[in-house]
Amino acid sequence: MSSEYLPIVMGFQTFNAYDYSLNIYKQAIKYIKILGKKEEFAALSQFYAFSDENSKTEVIQFINNHPWCLGILFEAPRHIFSIFGKNVFLYLELNRDYEEDFEGLFIIIKTNSSPEESLNLLDRFDEEWWLDVDDDIGNILEIMVRPT
Repeated sequence: MSSEYLPIVMGFQTFNAYDYSLNIYKQAIKYIKILGKKEEFAALSQFYAFSDENSKTEVIQFINNHPWCLGILFEAPRHIFSIFGKNVFLYLELNRDYEEDFEGLFIIIKTNSSPEESLNLLDRFDEEWWLDVDDDIGNILEIMVRPT
């Protein structure tokens, strides 16, 4: 992954994201009910980055309004890294469409794969895991790939 993206990323630790995705998510899910909001968001920042503080604030507010999506946010990186590899960056972005009265959270997978390969991997991700996720989650949480 090109280092040109590193200056815009806040709170993303490339050296340990893959390890956390495989090891910490089960612990996070197990203890999520006893963790406070601050700890939940600290744990999420081990997986996901935000482009700026404003984006981070909006995403946190969205998650506060939809706390039932936390489990999927903790589980998704494991599946993403297993299919896309460990050299991807994960971002959380809030998308608002006022004309359609829609507000949703996007997990953005930044990869250095070609656009064609990225879409093939996304199709595989959909088939192996994402399509089995509850429709209620799919209505407010989407996954996108952005090749570099």
